[in-house]
Amino acid sequence: RLPLVPHAQQAEMAQLTRNYAEQRLAYFTFGIDKDTALIADKAADDTIQRLWEAVRHPSTVRGVPPIAGTIVDHLGRIDDAAWRRDALGREHVPRLVIDMLAIFSFFTSVGMGFAAPRDLRTHPTHLIFFALNASAIMLMLDLDEPRTGLVTVSQRPMEEVIAIMAAHAGDADRVTATTPTPMTAPAS
Repeated sequence: RLPLVPHAQQAEMAQLTRNYAEQRLAYFTFGIDKDTALIADKAADDTIQRLWEAVRHPSTVRGVPPIAGTIVDHLGRIDDAAWRRDALGREHVPRLVIDMLAIFSFFTSVGMGFAAPRDLRTHPTHLIFFALNASAIMLMLDLDEPRTGLVTVSQRPMEEVIAIMAAHAGDADRVTATTPTPMTAPAS
């Protein structure tokens, strides 16, 4: 959508968009370091506000409502994607669910112990059951922290977006110089 923006604002908006993507990536990369993550989150919020201010600037839309709608739609999608990622990162399994799972596992283990015959052949089975139960609970707790556990949410898509923007950063002047603007495009 960058060619739809006046040439004077293209470089600023391209840089702000790259900064925003990098700050959002940094926010998720910092994991449990809450202070650093909050700094990255605040920086990303400030950057998206600057992008919205640039979009609301009268010269950005060139007086053509369809162009304004396209740019606003694009920026809205960026903002929505960031909020969805943030909301998913903050979601957690309720503590009551974890406690109930541990209690059910404990009572199941006790019930199996009382119902089993009193010989040494059943002890390995009970130990294996208890270990599997404990492993399942630990895996659930690990999955509950998508930024820090053994199983983490991949940041690869965001890294690829940043790489694409960086690759096109040098091409921006060539592209905008040869791309006709909506105001100067030949009538068809």
